[in-house]
Amino acid sequence: MNIHILISILIFIFQNVYGYDNLTNPNSTSSTKLLYNYLVNNFGKKIISGQVGSAGYLETEEFDYIKKITGKTPAMFNVDFIFESLDHDWKPDDSIADMVLAWWKKYEGKGILHAQWHWNKKGSDGQVSFYTKNVDFDITKALIEGTNEYKSIMADMDYIASQIKILQDKDIPIIWRPLHEASGGWFWWGAKGPEPCVALYKMMYERFTKVHKLNNLIWCWNGGIGNWYPGDEYVDIISEDVYDKHSSFASKYNSLLNQVGNKKIIALSENGSLPDIESCMKERITWSFFCTWNNEYILNNSDNIYNTPEYIKSVYNSNYVITQSDLPSFATKSLDYEVKTVSNGFPTCKSCDVTATGTDGVSLWGWENEKSCKIDKDRCFNLNNKLINNNVSTLNGTMESTGINNSTNMMFTLLLLLLLLIFNQ
Repeated sequence: MNIHILISILIFIFQNVYGYDNLTNPNSTSSTKLLYNYLVNNFGKKIISGQVGSAGYLETEEFDYIKKITGKTPAMFNVDFIFESLDHDWKPDDSIADMVLAWWKKYEGKGILHAQWHWNKKGSDGQVSFYTKNVDFDITKALIEGTNEYKSIMADMDYIASQIKILQDKDIPIIWRPLHEASGGWFWWGAKGPEPCVALYKMMYERFTKVHKLNNLIWCWNGGIGNWYPGDEYVDIISEDVYDKHSSFASKYNSLLNQVGNKKIIALSENGSLPDIESCMKERITWSFFCTWNNEYILNNSDNIYNTPEYIKSVYNSNYVITQSDLPSFATKSLDYEVKTVSNGFPTCKSCDVTATGTDGVSLWGWENEKSCKIDKDRCFNLNNKLINNNVSTLNGTMESTGINNSTNMMFTLLLLLLLLIFNQ
């Protein structure tokens, strides 16, 4: 047989048996195709770095910290539509659309946007939350046309679509990850099992792509496998969230691989500890990207139990990790447009008066000038050696304690004294 014919047959077999699916939306925009092709071509070769900023914001202190200790900027920026639900009264001064437009122009399209939606809903008692334990919003009723729950989720989806449409007008692609971690059951969209959750996901897919004509989304399913999987025709990327210690996270990867075979990109859409890149490459556990969670998972210098500065530096300077400066531009339209000056996260409180704990159960918040502000823990501990300990409402409306008390402060003081004694010997 002619060698050229043989090669052509082998290429055909590879593409049709082992090749990745095209984007599920055949009307995807030019930049969306560019980004997806980049992800496909890179998958299995290197791992894209990503970082989550403060809830509801885009490029916050986590990015400054990484740049300071590594000299690198993550390639992927994460944004959360957490405050965009219509039931949520408080919203940042700047819309997500304004934040993204400013970011896209700043990096000249050389960045990857990854988004999820902690979908806040109001329960029968008036409390607003996305946690199953805090809100009784019923997903099964939301799927029945004509119910108040149905009207509510439709209004939310239409509003979110209007924000995404602004970005589509500039042809800004988004890796869109709705209804994440559904199989865990801790969010209301997973509380009733796989069937209603998958139905809601498909409903959103159809409404966004067919009704609102949103063609700038790469659909990332993060809700689970087996009965939780909506089907290849609705999924471009399958992903997992892992908060284990440093490793390749091989078992999680292989579970996803068993679900989709070689047809879909596999990603680590949230992580606490960074993956062990060398192990990933050695074991061929080649996640498309990682995206480290915010606050204490990446900050806190040498006190960080998840990622030390030395470990972060080793990951970001690995030859197998892609950072922002490695990216091509995905922009296909002019960047010559006006942008607003936007806030890079919540302001830092001037006082040390705690009024709320964050949904992460760790970050502390205050209220100044009729706005939320973030408590500077290091400064406030240095000033007072304690923070106010009382029950306060969290940002998502639940009641939790700050968890900081005199016993903790006493242990901290004794530890310092012990270290001083050791060094003085």
